[in-house]
Amino acid sequence: MSERTITLSRAAFDKLREGRITIRLADSGGRRVAVFPQRVWPSARVPALQPSVVLNPADLDLIERDPEGLVCASTDGTTGWTVRLA
Repeated sequence: MSERTITLSRAAFDKLREGRITIRLADSGGRRVAVFPQRVWPSARVPALQPSVVLNPADLDLIERDPEGLVCASTDGTTGWTVRLA
């Protein structure tokens, strides 16, 4: 699993915190990634958009608190990212 970085702007982070939107961003390698709040994908279903990451409220709290961000994996387990605030 290769690790890359997803950097969230404050505006994108706030939209995820609201819990009603999916954000598509480029990671540090230029690959487009869909980032979902858990409220959009509350079950174990894998989102149709790949690659994708699902973040729960505790994940968002950690991302907001820790400048190093949160290490997480894609929903299909093939890619890893560090998700952090800009």
